[in-house]
Amino acid sequence: MAVVFIEHLSLRVWFFNVWPHLVVRRLSGAARVEQCFVFDANQCSLWLAGVISRMLGCKVLRLKFRRVDVQDDAGNMIEERLRFFDLFETQEAMRDIFRASLAQYDFYSPIRTFLEKEFVAAVRRHVLLVQVSLWKAKKIHCAETPTLFIACESGFSAIAAYAKLHGVQVVGFRKPWRPINFLRHLVGWEGVPLFRSIRHYLAVLFILLRWWLTKNPRSCSGFELKPAGTKQLDDDQGLNQKIKLALQQYGQLHLESPEKASDLFFWQQSEILAEDMLVLLNSRRSIQDEQGMDAAGISRLALSPQGLITSKTPSYIFWSDIQNKRLPSRNGLLSSLESLWLTSKINAYHEMKSYWKTLFSTEQVKIFCTWQRFNAQHCPITDALRECGGIMAMYPRAYNPHPCPLTAVSIDVCFSYSKLDADVERRSYSNIPYHVVTGFIGDHRFSLVKPEANRVRMMLQGNGAKKIIALFDENSGDDPRWHTDHEFTKGNYIVLLEKVLQEPWLALVIKPKVPGTLRRRLGDVTHILDRAIATGRCYIYEESGTATSYSPAIAALSADIAVHAHLCAGTAGVESALAGVPTLLVDREGWSVSPLYELGVGRVVFRDWDTLWNACLDHWASPGGIPGFGSWASIINTIDPFRDGRAAERMGTYLKWILDDLKDGLSREMAMANAAERYCMIWGQDKISEVSRLV
Repeated sequence: MAVVFIEHLSLRVWFFNVWPHLVVRRLSGAARVEQCFVFDANQCSLWLAGVISRMLGCKVLRLKFRRVDVQDDAGNMIEERLRFFDLFETQEAMRDIFRASLAQYDFYSPIRTFLEKEFVAAVRRHVLLVQVSLWKAKKIHCAETPTLFIACESGFSAIAAYAKLHGVQVVGFRKPWRPINFLRHLVGWEGVPLFRSIRHYLAVLFILLRWWLTKNPRSCSGFELKPAGTKQLDDDQGLNQKIKLALQQYGQLHLESPEKASDLFFWQQSEILAEDMLVLLNSRRSIQDEQGMDAAGISRLALSPQGLITSKTPSYIFWSDIQNKRLPSRNGLLSSLESLWLTSKINAYHEMKSYWKTLFSTEQVKIFCTWQRFNAQHCPITDALRECGGIMAMYPRAYNPHPCPLTAVSIDVCFSYSKLDADVERRSYSNIPYHVVTGFIGDHRFSLVKPEANRVRMMLQGNGAKKIIALFDENSGDDPRWHTDHEFTKGNYIVLLEKVLQEPWLALVIKPKVPGTLRRRLGDVTHILDRAIATGRCYIYEESGTATSYSPAIAALSADIAVHAHLCAGTAGVESALAGVPTLLVDREGWSVSPLYELGVGRVVFRDWDTLWNACLDHWASPGGIPGFGSWASIINTIDPFRDGRAAERMGTYLKWILDDLKDGLSREMAMANAAERYCMIWGQDKISEVSRLV
């Protein structure tokens, strides 16, 4: 028996690729294909293929699977393993394909990091499909080598080599021609931040019309659009603007509430002047944030339609003058497909670089700060800043104990929790001249949230609670194939909710990652949640609509024991442990290679809820508790060597030192060197290191 997998089934793929393959196998006497599994297909193609395939005794079925169920022989979730291990294999194979093209760039240049991250992004889906196909073939006890039909895209040879190594045969098919893709390529939409809404088109047309009517020629490389009612800066005044530190905004700001999560956390804890800040708005936020920026005197600029909240919000429009260049159809050993792909990525890089360079020059930005490392867009930003004499800075958003090609960065200054992060960056192929250890950047909120945490704790105790558990989740998605699904999340909640209903001495504090969708995701479990809340011994931190404003520490400090339901994403658990609360981890997904397993199975790490609950009962029943239960003492120093609540202050002070030197006319190199020297004198020579990518 043989089995075939198809990435996307269309009539063309069926009649020109899959059906001939099935017929040839039948005529050649090879093992008969009994099942064809389809990842994606429209209902018409799936039905027609199913009818025709019966002629050969084959069934065509839509492949149904859950991400959390796809595990390797060691019991580890395959999707996690791919991100931290397998993708390095395919990245190296992609480097070999494009080696001649990469040779023109400096080994440590941002564009090289950009392309190598795009290599991984290009093959990531197909690497996962290979492993899912192999997992399914083993599950149905297929002895023959499975065949996987995938779209023939850039890096196909790397995918084919990877698949062959793992025992899967890959067959490529041409992607269907779509007019919209041709149109996007023709007008140069790809990679350009401008063309994302009709509003931007109209804004550009308005600017061009105004220029034509007033006979006032302007450069076509960049425009600044201010809505009616806001003050326009003339060219002379714009050149005299003060040097700015720009912050990339994605969440809420909460300028008047430092106990809540804020993209301006380091400004709140430092002496950086409000007039030196420029907030680049990328997502929705509250009207209070707008009013808070006005009151504080912080400048702002919307870079997307989502950032435009009020008519007083200025926005930035860019018209690129970069001419898209095409590489020869064969660049060295590149195929025409690979050459076109590489050309589009290089053009996109220069488009983005031109966009940001114009913005930085217009706004006099010399420092840019962001946490976004999960795509490659920071690379052209770094390049643009360096040409403007500026500095690119990045801070951590999550606990990342494993190297990963998807998180590699090419920046100037990187703030991190501990020295161990530098080794992770190095093995991820990052380039960071100044890697600065600050400690956990949200630790200043621990003391600030205690009053609210104590209020919730006293309320629960007043309703009869003797023991309180805090629960953290990591969200869930509608499609169980590519995300942790809602059923899995229900399993995490229902156990503790039922315990609250059964045990009058137990209370539960819930801190969802996305509280705005919690009830929809829980579905039929919602009625159990409502019953638990009605007891007065269940509390949810859901004060905001979509994303919570409070950090996990507030829920942890409300409880006796905190439980993070996802060991493979351990940031909430790390924060809870740093806040001084005994913290347990549940690993239902399967990620035994995590360094968090060093904390001890049965003491901190548990693989199912029943075992965890029984351990909690034993702990509470034992005089003085079980020794080491929920304790992170063995690794806490390696996660944060400071633990003094001053990480955000250290980060903000470091940025202020750089900003002051740039204001004094020092070069970017001298400003960074001075800041590093001052930091080492205060906090120790081991707190700053250079990270150079492994050769």
